[in-house]
Amino acid sequence: MEIDIKKWNDWANRSSFLFSGIKDNRKIGILIDSIEDKLIILTKKENGIDVSLLNDVEEVDDKTADLILEIKEDDVEKVINDENFSKFLELTASDEIKMYDLVGIKKLIRLGYEAFLSRIGYNVNNTDTCCCCC
Repeated sequence: MEIDIKKWNDWANRSSFLFSGIKDNRKIGILIDSIEDKLIILTKKENGIDVSLLNDVEEVDDKTADLILEIKEDDVEKVINDENFSKFLELTASDEIKMYDLVGIKKLIRLGYEAFLSRIGYNVNNTDTCCCCC
């Protein structure tokens, strides 16, 4: 599978409402399960989302992104072609899209992720716990 950054850019900027509240310059990685050496990076900016592709990725940490969303290859086209984002929300709510926290839940809250995580179906509180794989 080839990663189409233009499609991801269109998707991210159509769904920029999902990212409201996250502080500028914070990064979310998207990993497609069948492509382990590439990572799509969504960077929150004041006027939208910048989308880039990291190649030759061997490992990720908190310098790469604050969190990673892992999507199955079979779901990619369904997500990026869905105009009302219902497929993305359905897949996160059913844990078909996995989330990996790289900075800790308290830091995610400080960085403005609480509303984003809630919008995509993850309940977060201020006690170091979350209902995902944090």
